[in-house]
Amino acid sequence: LMEIYTQCLSSLINSCPDACVDALLDTSVQHSPHFDWVVAHIGSSFPNTIISRVLSCGLKDFCVHGAASADVLFPSAADKRIPKIASVVGILGHLAPRHSESIKQELL
Repeated sequence: LMEIYTQCLSSLINSCPDACVDALLDTSVQHSPHFDWVVAHIGSSFPNTIISRVLSCGLKDFCVHGAASADVLFPSAADKRIPKIASVVGILGHLAPRHSESIKQELL
């Protein structure tokens, strides 16, 4: 099932990458933390696209919901105010061991 989804995503990722990743993040938020590894697994097939889009979607969500500086110190408070941030962190955490350089590059 994962391979079928990965093939479908490979067809769609070039035409509407934001929509694809946003849909993955929305699903991940609904089923977090249990679904984060699925997004990370899919992300391993498209590391550059998924990493950049996950960071972009996470930043957009952060900007929409805002956060106080205390939220950085207490992530559980931020998770409630910024729905996708926990999933973004979980996905990047799963991708980091194999794609840390790509994550660093996207952050710079």
